[in-house]
Amino acid sequence: LLPVVTVQRVSPVPSCPASCVLCSEDAIICQRLAHFIDAARSTQALLLLEGSISAVQPASFSNLTNITVLGLSDNQISELSGEAFRHLPFLQTLLLDHNFLTSQTLQGGALTNLTHL
Repeated sequence: LLPVVTVQRVSPVPSCPASCVLCSEDAIICQRLAHFIDAARSTQALLLLEGSISAVQPASFSNLTNITVLGLSDNQISELSGEAFRHLPFLQTLLLDHNFLTSQTLQGGALTNLTHL
């Protein structure tokens, strides 16, 4: 008799969707998501690319105060709350290209107080 071996995808982040190519305690890279995911408080880089995320609210990152890199490129973001990035005091890189943002959207103060960008 041969032993039966089962292989499972193991991720230290319990809520990591299958479309994520990297899920670790300090970095997450996902594609084709419709919403933000729960990430570990220790996450420093969060890239949610090529998805259908349409709005960014302060609650989206309230637990992620260690983020230094945030990539939201190629989504459908048309709404940024005035305090969308309020909980990200160490943010150094913010990628918002290829979304539906206008200069009017950005005038709401979402980028205010991001002193390390």
